[in-house]
Amino acid sequence: MVAMDFDFPPPEVETRILTEIYDIEPALADRLVRLAAVMRRLEAPGLSDVASTRTLVATGKLVNEGLSARDAGVAAMASALSDDPEVIQGLTGLVEEYLGG
Repeated sequence: MVAMDFDFPPPEVETRILTEIYDIEPALADRLVRLAAVMRRLEAPGLSDVASTRTLVATGKLVNEGLSARDAGVAAMASALSDDPEVIQGLTGLVEEYLGG
């Protein structure tokens, strides 16, 4: 049995993934990557997961489909990462700070 640890790509690589592969606007991709970096550093009891590149892609796709960046971030990031109302509220505050309120 083998275990391997993986980390997230560096910010510039993650931004390129979002823009070049998933056609997410560069300014939004940059804000998503910065938001994810903050969320990844959080340690809260009700936080079941971290903001993966996949969550950033999902958020960007929702924006590309017409949802506001704030609503997309709440749906694909804040609400998807926890069931705890207080944690979701805190994550929503971060989403609003980085993606707009």
